[in-house]
Amino acid sequence: MLRCGCAWRALPDVFGPWQTVYSRWRLWCDKGVWNRAIQSLARHQQGTLRFIDASHLKVHQDANGGFGGKETQAIGHTRGGANSKLHAVVDGKGRLVKAMLAAGQVSDAKIGPELVAGLRGVRIVGDKGYDKPGHPSGSVPVGKSQLHPAKSGGGVIIFV
Repeated sequence: MLRCGCAWRALPDVFGPWQTVYSRWRLWCDKGVWNRAIQSLARHQQGTLRFIDASHLKVHQDANGGFGGKETQAIGHTRGGANSKLHAVVDGKGRLVKAMLAAGQVSDAKIGPELVAGLRGVRIVGDKGYDKPGHPSGSVPVGKSQLHPAKSGGGVIIFV
């Protein structure tokens, strides 16, 4: 698994035939089981600190976007080829609060406001990628909140 990620055909035999695992995964996606699982985990968030960050996900060279095309599947192109970007909000203990998938070339600053929408009464910490350069006040409005850029080399704190 560590060598090849989650290629369905490379699943260990203990999980059963890969086709069965894929069919069940697909069914759970269609029925919203994964979304409900994330929402259930998010109910147990603790503290007033939230962290936001993103990670690039390499898309296989043969991927063509599947049902709905590349836009629906959030497949984009950067210098490194086809990829997507997973944005996440976690609590102070690293528990997932919210996740979003975007095309790889979409900037963090563009996704940031949507990512933190609905978070109230918490302080959010993220890197400078979530800062919007050129904003006249040096702060990016996020609803009624402001995203304040930190000094060079630091993070960004949003007070919500």
